[in-house]
Amino acid sequence: MWATYFLLLPDVQPSDYVIAPIGSLLLGGIFGLTALHERRRQRRLRRLGLWDGS
Repeated sequence: MWATYFLLLPDVQPSDYVIAPIGSLLLGGIFGLTALHERRRQRRLRRLGLWDGS
């Protein structure tokens, strides 16, 4: 989505066609790893009995 928005802006440079997908993958990777870390943290807390899920 960000790549599409980025490429629809006026005055698009040829290098933007490389930067947009790479930036989108990088941001998606960061958010994905953050979600993975949070899910692992919740599973560990639930296993230890320190978190009830609320």
